[in-house]
Amino acid sequence: MPKDLLFVNKTQSSDLLTRSQAREKAKILSHVQNNRRKAESESGERKAWSTFTSVMTPSSSEDLRETDQQQAKRKSKPRKKTKPRLSAAVMASESSSSLSPESAVIWLPTTVPSNNASDPFHCTSVQLDAGSHALLRGTFYLASRPNFLAESFAPASVVVIHRTAAMRHDDIFRKRLKRCVEDPTLMYATLAYSSSFLGWTIGCLPEGADPNKPAEYFLGKALHEVRMRLSAPSDSLPVDTWFVLSIYALAIIELWNGVPAMWAKFPEKQAFVFQTRKSRLAACRLHMNALLHVVTENGGWEMFDDYVLDSTLLADKYLSIIDLQPPIIPLTWDPGPAPEGMIQKALGTTAGQCVGGEALPQLGTNLLSVPALDERVKNVVRDLIEYARFAHIAWLKPIVSAEVETWLFRRLQALTHRLLVLALSSPDLPDAVQSPQDCIACITALIAVLSGTPHDGPRMGAGYLGLHLKDLLTSENGSCRILDAEGFNDGLRLWCLCTGAMMPEKRQEEGWFIDKLTEYYPWNQLTEENLQVQLESFLYLPLKQGFHLAAMIDSLHARMAAVSGHSTASTFMWGEY
Repeated sequence: MPKDLLFVNKTQSSDLLTRSQAREKAKILSHVQNNRRKAESESGERKAWSTFTSVMTPSSSEDLRETDQQQAKRKSKPRKKTKPRLSAAVMASESSSSLSPESAVIWLPTTVPSNNASDPFHCTSVQLDAGSHALLRGTFYLASRPNFLAESFAPASVVVIHRTAAMRHDDIFRKRLKRCVEDPTLMYATLAYSSSFLGWTIGCLPEGADPNKPAEYFLGKALHEVRMRLSAPSDSLPVDTWFVLSIYALAIIELWNGVPAMWAKFPEKQAFVFQTRKSRLAACRLHMNALLHVVTENGGWEMFDDYVLDSTLLADKYLSIIDLQPPIIPLTWDPGPAPEGMIQKALGTTAGQCVGGEALPQLGTNLLSVPALDERVKNVVRDLIEYARFAHIAWLKPIVSAEVETWLFRRLQALTHRLLVLALSSPDLPDAVQSPQDCIACITALIAVLSGTPHDGPRMGAGYLGLHLKDLLTSENGSCRILDAEGFNDGLRLWCLCTGAMMPEKRQEEGWFIDKLTEYYPWNQLTEENLQVQLESFLYLPLKQGFHLAAMIDSLHARMAAVSGHSTASTFMWGEY
């Protein structure tokens, strides 16, 4: 029997397919839902339940902010007092308490029509069948939660334990999937985002699909819709959170498509990414600039859901790291130092005690004492040390509030942003540091922070910066390399080489950093206990980088074992690079 024949005696109301396997059940439900939609489109009649598919929760705590144009347009229209139509689910819930017209529409029916989870348009699944519909929700829930936790400087144990817990962006995730039903721009952008995400995370594509589909197909559709929206008069299609999220989706997809390392699980796609990575990164930068322009022209970030800014900051950071150019988004969103009230409430201590060093007392003491270091670099390092102490204590608490987690996330992104601007700005600009030693200190601090962030993105970013650090250290400064320069601080050199050797992703550069450590320092100085003390006085976090330090020591042991005729206390000279 041909594989494409499918006999179904079920309806969209069928909940039990007892004798069907999972894949067969998925195909049956998808087939039924597609037939239902086809019949409805041919009849031309609007079903009564369809009014509920776009209902949004109107409670003040969950409403997305409106732009000034939206507010003016809404207020200018006379309001009609009509009683909303309620679904069976809502009517059943009224038995114990009466519902106001506003609270009545909070309940989005899940049984009319049945099995909406099997409807590819309702749940915006990217697969040809319904077998991976659950993966779409994983794209936004299970994947986003640990990502935002890690980018808030949570330790690995917290990221693992709370990866499925509720998070501050859960509400917009739900609304986004519902909104896709009636917003073609958001629908195509979400389809492109999800299919691309599945592609590089698990190497997943529908059977028989072209290697560049469906992500490339949906990407083209989304790009067309965005262009149409941008060319339309602002009165007819006002800018909202969903439109800005659609532009963000275009940007992040192009960023993913510009990083070959992300497609290791998809060799066919990876080869294509190698050929087009430069144009993809340029397209990502174009979309990011367009997003910034749209946001600026429509009232700023506060006019949109917080998820828009948080996601854009991450995309901007990694584009900057991969492309080695300063961030695009201006630093207007830095929350600044933690308010005294937040510290007292979250930590049960005062700002003076937190900053005073009760946690990580030796952190950064020697780094701040390097005399030739630019004062701007020292200011960022001071703020980073204060942040690390606050985060260290905050994440020891059993519960971290959404307010504290938001501050931890935004503050870390702001500190990273400041280091990137100092290190990557053109030397002729006032924002850039002038000394190679200052630039090296900024890049090394970034690697230390990213290496200690327990997620794939930061670790990949640390690898890119590690290659850049090696290039900086081996660049010529007069008659010698910067690494060999007479004025290069010895403690700073040790910190740079160790941080480069402790990168979580194993790359070719790791061996170079190990070689340089054994070249510049005697073996008896390269013990775990001694290095931990010296590195912490610069920038080293034992709870986050301890495993990497132990792995580096193992590599040093292996290197020593490969060299015969030398004692453990001797200084090994490995020749010039």
